Amino acid sequence: MHLQSCYAKAKHIVVADGSAPYRSLIKVAFGSEGGWYNITEAEHYRAALSLLRAYKVHLLILADEIDGVSGIDVVHQIRSGQAGCKPDIPIIVLTDPKGIASLGAALHDEAMAAGATACVSKPLSIKQLAPPIFSVLHHHQAIGAVRDQKRNRVSGAEYL
Repeated sequence: MHLQSCYAKAKHIVVADGSAPYRSLIKVAFGSEGGWYNITEAEHYRAALSLLRAYKVHLLILADEIDGVSGIDVVHQIRSGQAGCKPDIPIIVLTDPKGIASLGAALHDEAMAAGATACVSKPLSIKQLAPPIFSVLHHHQAIGAVRDQKRNRVSGAEYL
């Protein structure tokens, strides 16, 4: 019973990347097999946006290019509210500099300027991806707790 209640409280992550091996790597490392998060894979950015609209998702991990569409443009859509989902969802963008260091820096800067919460360069490793995932989810959880405390104080003030 305790395990089920812990699993029910697990954070939900959507991984949107056209590369099945990258999606699988993240799912195996951080998903139900690892016991940490509920991972849903999306091969196309439209599927990812549908998942964000339909479910309570705590983190989006998004490739910098998916379906021939710039992941940076998808970040812009989400942040501007045009995607129809929660605009403040944490987003980690997976950049693929294709071995060109200057391109990697440019992609990182562009993603962060668009509103990405963090960026990680491909090729991926679990050591490289784990810190931003943990940091983003912990930070997002802390903000939610502060928001709840403020809400409780305000509602409690009504009864004074």
